[in-house]
Amino acid sequence: MTVKTNVMGLLMLGVLLFSCSKKDGGDIPDGLGGSPAYFIGSRVENPNGQSGAFYGQTVADLNALTAINVQQATEISPAGGGWFAQYGKMMYMGDFQANVLTKCEVGAEGKVAKGQQLSFNDFAYIGIPAFWKEDVAFVGDYFGFKISIFDPTAMHKTGEIDLTDYSRMGEVSNFPSTGTAIGLEGIAEMAISGQYLFVGLQYLQASMLPAANRVYVVVIDLDKLNPAATGNKDAVEKVIEDDRCNTPGSGGGGFGARYMVVDEQGDLYMLAHNYFGLGSDTGQPAAILRIKKGETTFDNGYFFNLEAAAGNTFVCGLEYGGAGKFITAVMDKKALDPSNPYASYLDPVYHFAVGDLKQQSVSLIEGIPLTKGSRVSKTYFEGNSAYIPFSTTDEQALYEVDIQSRKVIRKLPSVGDAVLYNINW
Repeated sequence: MTVKTNVMGLLMLGVLLFSCSKKDGGDIPDGLGGSPAYFIGSRVENPNGQSGAFYGQTVADLNALTAINVQQATEISPAGGGWFAQYGKMMYMGDFQANVLTKCEVGAEGKVAKGQQLSFNDFAYIGIPAFWKEDVAFVGDYFGFKISIFDPTAMHKTGEIDLTDYSRMGEVSNFPSTGTAIGLEGIAEMAISGQYLFVGLQYLQASMLPAANRVYVVVIDLDKLNPAATGNKDAVEKVIEDDRCNTPGSGGGGFGARYMVVDEQGDLYMLAHNYFGLGSDTGQPAAILRIKKGETTFDNGYFFNLEAAAGNTFVCGLEYGGAGKFITAVMDKKALDPSNPYASYLDPVYHFAVGDLKQQSVSLIEGIPLTKGSRVSKTYFEGNSAYIPFSTTDEQALYEVDIQSRKVIRKLPSVGDAVLYNINW
């Protein structure tokens, strides 16, 4: 596919942002193993720098965990690019290079096995699924306007949602300058609140920079959906817009990161970021919008200018931990190499921070050095602790941070980049 060829390098930068690590791990005690309570997904970059090997393993006791290696882990993909996703006790690894979704089976003794696979070879790139029921989930095409409906338990496709009515490919948008045209389009991210599936759309230039001056979100009524049908246009209720910011969603969800989240009340929050890592400043702030539970319009009374709260710098990531608190990444512009247009992807230029959706505030976390790959840092929360992946050229680790004090509790060295999930529900 032409699109796939042209943007492979750019999308790889957006997800494969980490340094090379070897699959040795040494003999460091790590506390891994035991009955399954937590799933650890790891990505170890391959020597070619173009793909990573993905691994899965479990740990019984977080307090006993001192380090993360992959010696006893199960290899899910030897050379892929993608993310992990969770639905209840079920774990999945998505490979956007091969457009394959793999189910990770966890045995009673905690051993992870590579399970059934589902291919989406008619997609340009698969995004992170939105799970509705044990037998109904959705996955969108990052560079297309089709959503595939599948059964995440039995691992087979059942139907589709056709969004091609919203295609604007080739249209001259005149944003950010006169004559700019839409050269790429697709589904950035999806989230479910109540009876509705909300689908963030992206309209981009061929260079992957923004070509739209607002947020576009399609609203799908799940009560009208037929999971076995193709088309499902009767379920597509409308598209909603907001011109206070642009392009919602994580852009494919590198390594499992989210920009569209639902809180305890069922309200949906979405981060519309303004920075695509290639020197793009749209003139609109990175901001968080809200759709209240049961509503199908943006809440005009809520606008969190995240960029301003972070000190007028670029902000990426909305990892929600409950009670209004979330983890995000704040760019240190002084750390950018002005001669390298890809520095925001490849170099450690981000501080982690704790944000508050209610207070509309952002505070930097103390004790974690500048990190790279911040936009793909899937965070796990338990109690007052947040477990945040960290990566530089020479080091990877999982930091446990107290989200109240914003101080580091402990640092867990890792072989490759590691993300943590609770599967003991």
